[in-house]
Amino acid sequence: MVTQTLSYRFTLMDHQGRPLVRYPWMPGHSFVKAYMKGLHCLWRLLNESSVEDTDNVARVLRNPVSAASRVMEVVSTAGEIRMGIVVGTGLTAVTMDDHALETQIINGTGAGQLLYQPTVVNAVIEAGANSSTLITRGFTNNSGATVTIFEAGIYFRWTDDGGTLRYFCMVRDKLGGGQDVPVLDGTTVNVDYLITISA
Repeated sequence: MVTQTLSYRFTLMDHQGRPLVRYPWMPGHSFVKAYMKGLHCLWRLLNESSVEDTDNVARVLRNPVSAASRVMEVVSTAGEIRMGIVVGTGLTAVTMDDHALETQIINGTGAGQLLYQPTVVNAVIEAGANSSTLITRGFTNNSGATVTIFEAGIYFRWTDDGGTLRYFCMVRDKLGGGQDVPVLDGTTVNVDYLITISA
């Protein structure tokens, strides 16, 4: 029986890129509805309706074989807060119907903000009965004060039936076990998500 698991971790780095705090890997139980709807669209090769985007507006995912369709894209550039790994300060428990983080931290150097680095999707690694890929992103605090992370997730991009790029939530995690992450001024936190399938 093949199973899929999701886990995440945070590593706080100093201004020279040296680890200050390595938080343990934590289990993610946080794939939300838009992720399954995206898979359904990929498998059926048909439009998928009634998928709420990160603005909580119902959209239609366009058939992935349509010309110029962009499908479940996660890789993102620096400063892009609409896709890739995202972080926030929300405290509400995760539900299957979550369409976004509760309170996303914005990109910038102002109070309560973090600088979003690119999201990278690493190569698939096979080891024994496991196959996995690591998604990672750094967030730098130049705000002048500590910024504390209480939630994290992954957003993806998909073309809708009108040809417009829309943004959706794949994963949302409220950090468990009291593991809120204070990001000190002048430091960077690396957020890793590991997706693994096991035979």
